[in-house]
Amino acid sequence: MAGGQRHSYQVTLSAGQYLSVAVEQRGIDLFVSIIGPDDRQIAEVDSEARAQGQEIVMQVAEIAGRYKLDVQATVGRASRKL
Repeated sequence: MAGGQRHSYQVTLSAGQYLSVAVEQRGIDLFVSIIGPDDRQIAEVDSEARAQGQEIVMQVAEIAGRYKLDVQATVGRASRKL
């Protein structure tokens, strides 16, 4: 993955179901946005500021539906949420 690229993944969850994902960073710092079934951002994960390591994403689905994980490089971001 290079700066400016975005990878999106979808998972269907039942209400109360737990999601846990580890995104491996290898040479580029990434952040992950969690988008709910209503297309609103639920959370943003950017806890590992180095270009090596893992971003750990954990979420309990409040409602059933399709959730999306958007993975992007932090390069070129105007602001950072930690």
